[in-house]
Amino acid sequence: MAVFPTGQAGSGTRRHRGGRPGKHRRRPLAWLAMEDDGQPGGAAVTLRLWPGDHHIALGRAGFHGQWVEWHADSR
Repeated sequence: MAVFPTGQAGSGTRRHRGGRPGKHRRRPLAWLAMEDDGQPGGAAVTLRLWPGDHHIALGRAGFHGQWVEWHADSR
């Protein structure tokens, strides 16, 4: 499992690794995030997957992890 720092440096690292040619490009990468999205009552919980740059909204959570409300379908 790779853990990237947040902020501009972390985003650059993800862009670099996601676009690198060769064998590393075929390896899957997932980014699970809980971030303020400007909506009241908590933060958005999202999952971003590569290759393909898929964005999945999973639900909402309290800012300190007090609660999690899942919205993803159960496939």
